[in-house]
Amino acid sequence: EAVEIIDHLDITGPLPKMIDETTKFFLRNMKSAMRIEGFSRVEITEYPLESLREAVRNSVIHRDYAIEGATVMVKMFRDCVVIESPGLLPRPLTLERIRSLNYRPVSRNPIIARAMFDMKFMEERGGGIRRMHDEMLNHGLKEPDFNYDSGYFAVTFHGPGEKILDIHPKKVTIVHAIEPAKLALLNERQKGILKYLLEYGRIASEECTRHFNIARDTANRDFRRLIEKGLIEKRGIGRATHYVLKER
Repeated sequence: EAVEIIDHLDITGPLPKMIDETTKFFLRNMKSAMRIEGFSRVEITEYPLESLREAVRNSVIHRDYAIEGATVMVKMFRDCVVIESPGLLPRPLTLERIRSLNYRPVSRNPIIARAMFDMKFMEERGGGIRRMHDEMLNHGLKEPDFNYDSGYFAVTFHGPGEKILDIHPKKVTIVHAIEPAKLALLNERQKGILKYLLEYGRIASEECTRHFNIARDTANRDFRRLIEKGLIEKRGIGRATHYVLKER
């Protein structure tokens, strides 16, 4: 149940501005986390951004503009996002048909729909509900809920809450990846140093000797090897010397 609201946005203005402002809103409020997968550091986002953007596009295109003073509203809660559009579904669409994904597309505002398509804000007309559904499932989350709320059509995206690292999206953002060809030239301890850096970001000689139970000379040889292969770089001087993954 959505109880703890984090932020909200009333969508107004020209079409391009509405899409741009809501994208910034989502990026500002969505949580993300890093996870190590093999020899890559990947970023996991709380929601699939494209699914949320699709819901906003649909709301702007299909809302009932005859309802004066009403706006499309986006509400970000601790564990879900709710996007509310003024008006009910245009006939003959029903909630049951939308939920079953068995419907023929109907546009209440065909001129706006055409404008959005011409401005490249839409890839395909009529497939928005299906795209929202598929993007959420592919992100490892529950499919969106569709309901009415006080004269508004509401789409609810259920997020992972505090368990963001428990989801396993099919598509992730690779923040740092180590090439297999370079890994093949390293011993297991040197690979272990890279994994340590992927997880913790930095390592010094003392940490390396303690963590891998090796002599300082051995640690320094490993560091030199990894520097030669272009995988890490040395930072700091004297006692502040440490090593980090080389920027791509």
